[in-house]
Amino acid sequence: MQQASGRGAWLRILAATALTVTIAETAIAQPSSDLQTQIRQTYEQLLRDPGNVQLTYRYAQMQIQAGNYEAAAGALEQFLILNPSQPQLKFELGALYVRMGSPQTAIPYLREAAAAPDLPAELRPQVEAYLAEAERRTRRSQLTGDITIGMRYDSNANLVPASNQLYSRGIQVPSSVTPRSDFAGIFIGRANHVWDFGTNDETALVSTAYAYGTRQINVDTSNIALVEITTGPRFKPLPNLFNGVTLRPHFIANVIGLTDRLYSYTFGGGFDVSVPVSDRLNTDFTYQHRAVDYRNIPSRPTSTLFNGNENQVRTRVSYRFRNTWYVYGEISTRFVNTAVNYLDFEEYGATVGTSFEYTVGSMRPWLFSGYATYYYRPYDAPDPAVDPTRTRRENEIRTGVANVIPVWRSVALVQQVDYLKTFANIPNYARDNVSVMLGAIWRF
Repeated sequence: MQQASGRGAWLRILAATALTVTIAETAIAQPSSDLQTQIRQTYEQLLRDPGNVQLTYRYAQMQIQAGNYEAAAGALEQFLILNPSQPQLKFELGALYVRMGSPQTAIPYLREAAAAPDLPAELRPQVEAYLAEAERRTRRSQLTGDITIGMRYDSNANLVPASNQLYSRGIQVPSSVTPRSDFAGIFIGRANHVWDFGTNDETALVSTAYAYGTRQINVDTSNIALVEITTGPRFKPLPNLFNGVTLRPHFIANVIGLTDRLYSYTFGGGFDVSVPVSDRLNTDFTYQHRAVDYRNIPSRPTSTLFNGNENQVRTRVSYRFRNTWYVYGEISTRFVNTAVNYLDFEEYGATVGTSFEYTVGSMRPWLFSGYATYYYRPYDAPDPAVDPTRTRRENEIRTGVANVIPVWRSVALVQQVDYLKTFANIPNYARDNVSVMLGAIWRF
């Protein structure tokens, strides 16, 4: 019976993913077709007049706009041969190689542009920024990340059921607990460290760290603290056959605190596989196994029933169809085994999202992102303490948008709105929440 439910969930996920891809392709096709026509016409003109520098530069700019960086780099290289003394052109070529992930190739162009006395003053800060980024990427030890601090409002901060009639041992009883709105301070930190082994094949030790914390004003049972780390070597398993493919086996550990007490800790491992199909299309696959240990605390007195193991599989496809416009789709599964069968469940998920930069007046580009996620969770058995005749089923929707506004160097303002809605066949587990976050982010 559960296998049939799982197949039904996968059919729904695949249908939703196919529909999303179809809509995205339809939306993209019209604006990009005009640009591709112009690129083809300009290329045909260049075949007839290969020494025309204006046509060459125009062709390169259109390829950049279309996201075809390799073709644009070739055209700019040709243009630079014909015009070797233009620092702006060297900057454009160097910046393009940074975007393509070739910082060592970019550095000579950027250094020559920075040293040119006739470089336009308005371009110098950009040249210096790209040069610093290219030099950072060529160091053996590379650390990047961001820290976000802000305030968040939740309409249902205690995440309790929306219904005032719940089930206890199969009998419907009135609930005395209602959703409470609250404000919280929030902290999010991400860090990524890469240690290059210096083998000239991009083999490196890649480590990540993630920290998350909230401090509620009134609903202290929702005070959360989480720290998670992963570390493992990244290398190319088949450099002669598939040079762009990378594999990263890794170790994972995390600690979660709830209401200022140790709530759970996790140890496990897995692997990541990245397959760049083209300079615009990339596919990632991740598998992780986690052993999770919970502690009983006053606000969660039966938490040890959740002790067990989790297996997670995720496949993600991302596509860049404009210079700074990305779309992605993801499907995932999670299998959770606990100390009791009525808490065991499977989870099937699908996510679609996008992010793009846009300009407002003469300010630096703003960044918008949005996502929508669907989860289906069938449980293995009825919970006798809730309803011994019904097995729990959940359908969950999560969606959100965020806007990042740069204000000074690596500091930006963040505006974010998220919505959560859980549908369940037992009202004890149906809930919703709207959260609004305002904060500042510092990237390093």
